[in-house]
Amino acid sequence: MADTLTRLSPDVCVLYGDRGEVLAAAIAATSLGIPIAHLQGGDLSGSVDEQVRHAGDKACPVALSVTESSGQRIRSMGEESWRARCGR
Repeated sequence: MADTLTRLSPDVCVLYGDRGEVLAAAIAATSLGIPIAHLQGGDLSGSVDEQVRHAGDKACPVALSVTESSGQRIRSMGEESWRARCGR
């Protein structure tokens, strides 16, 4: 993944999802100094991937939430308020 990001050289890496690929992309982008935003941050899916979803939120500097409750969930994990953006 890091090789692809290096080749593409994006200005920002926008991540969507709640599985391991989000976490892998976040790690690769972070190691390359590429800013990251995670769409639907703080959501609950009810799946076994819940911990991976929250790890993705923690790894991304900005989590873009769909609902205020999702943004609050990110803040309750100890993140600064500016990191949990709600796009109502």
